[in-house]
Amino acid sequence: MTGFKSASEFMSSPPVWIPAIPSLRSFAHVIEVGGLDALKNSLIISSIATLLSLLIGSMAAYGLARYKVGGDQLPFFILSQRFMPPVAVIFPFLLMFKSPEMGGYLSGADLIV
Repeated sequence: MTGFKSASEFMSSPPVWIPAIPSLRSFAHVIEVGGLDALKNSLIISSIATLLSLLIGSMAAYGLARYKVGGDQLPFFILSQRFMPPVAVIFPFLLMFKSPEMGGYLSGADLIV
């Protein structure tokens, strides 16, 4: 709903949940300042990441289903990795990459993402 609000309604306190007069001005502004390039880049990156995940995941699933690898405990181990929130795993890596020996914060964050 925020995209349809005017600037005064967007910044008002207390917040306005439903705009009095819906407007498409915000969307026109995004198109004018080059927001479609950002949308295009996001679509390209997310499509590539999805295709790579699908390719690697399907090959791994085929290998696990076809061959007896890792015994009976491996499928449960793989599923148990979903129990831990990703932030709990990424935060220690960010702290490690923050050190100057690892190139600073941003280069380490780029490696993680």
